[in-house]
Amino acid sequence: MTTRTLSRPEPLGLGYGKMVVALLGGALLMGGSTLASPAVAASCGALANVIVPSGSITAAQSVPAGNYTAPSGTVFPNVPAFCRIAATLTPTSDSFIRIEV
Repeated sequence: MTTRTLSRPEPLGLGYGKMVVALLGGALLMGGSTLASPAVAASCGALANVIVPSGSITAAQSVPAGNYTAPSGTVFPNVPAFCRIAATLTPTSDSFIRIEV
């Protein structure tokens, strides 16, 4: 896996998106039942402190297995435990992009 550091965000496109996914994607690697352990749950919460160039992490929470109700109100039945990460990205002065991983 190649890691790169950007001194400034790339124009909105695949490059910037890949950078954000690389920063936040570690949460996906924790998926499955492993998030039930306190150490991994603490790791998920620690993602709230990750510095995202031109953006910020707005939520990092361990979600237990079972039914999950998203902030939009959509209910997802029988999901495995996961780490929910929400971020706001501002790669340009006129952008305000909200994402969840």
